[in-house]
Amino acid sequence: HGVKIVRKRSVNLIHANSYSPILAGWLISKITKRPLLVTIHDVGSIHGMIFWERWMRQFGRLSTLKALIGYAFELLSIKLSKNIHTVSETSKKDILQIGFKNKNIYVIPNSLDLRLYPGNDNVKYENEIVFIGRLVFYKNLEVVLKALKCMSSQDVKLTVIGDGPMKKHWQKLAKDLGITDKVEFKGYVPHEEKIKILRRASALVLPSLFEGFGIVILEAWAYKKPVIVANTPPLNRIVEHGKNGFIIDPFKPEELSAYILLLINDKERAKIIGLNGYKKLMERYTITDWIVKFEKLYKKLIAENT
Repeated sequence: HGVKIVRKRSVNLIHANSYSPILAGWLISKITKRPLLVTIHDVGSIHGMIFWERWMRQFGRLSTLKALIGYAFELLSIKLSKNIHTVSETSKKDILQIGFKNKNIYVIPNSLDLRLYPGNDNVKYENEIVFIGRLVFYKNLEVVLKALKCMSSQDVKLTVIGDGPMKKHWQKLAKDLGITDKVEFKGYVPHEEKIKILRRASALVLPSLFEGFGIVILEAWAYKKPVIVANTPPLNRIVEHGKNGFIIDPFKPEELSAYILLLINDKERAKIIGLNGYKKLMERYTITDWIVKFEKLYKKLIAENT
């Protein structure tokens, strides 16, 4: 079916976004002689089999064979990809580090179409922090819950947006910590509701142990909100500590709680830091610049194929 579409519509280039469609994209590319561009957001295999074992364990189906299949599939997907787009220098480095040095790798960071994020004037800074992301092990929500426990006597609420295999585990942890009255697990929410929450929160927390980029940082900055991120690349390269957010040790809940309280108790500072984030978003991560870069890349790959 994909081959028919390419030929019927005179498609000049095939772009496969993320690992799942790479094999199909590669086959269509070979059959139709069209160039293939693959977007790779992150490389879990940089951490070896331990990453895939933990990935399977969170689904309750730990199997060395399944972990090995995941590991092999990711490496095969990269091997089949001659032209790779990735979203950060960190992911580019990871691709090179696992042995794929003969690839054409192009770094174009994520961006936001601000037309989809209206109403960033007169935002509020309530005693609320927000976490947005899939509830998988490397997102490290555990440290946020433990940080909330550290300040259980304070009037601070955590809203968790997202779903995933670790949800029940982290809900149980919140119960065990005695903070269920301070945490709301919203699951996946409509875009409009996410905006509503971002407009009122004082900060976004993203303590991930592993990321390709972290587009939720840009979403928070769109509403002039400071971000607190883990000291892991590329998060610690996107965020400037003390200027447009804070960078914390992802294994120290007491450090995270200190920065949360700083922003909750000093709303003027939160506003200044959030505004700095908004300025960086406008300078480096707008959809207009993103479109120009991709158009240039597409034209280059098409020209090389003729």
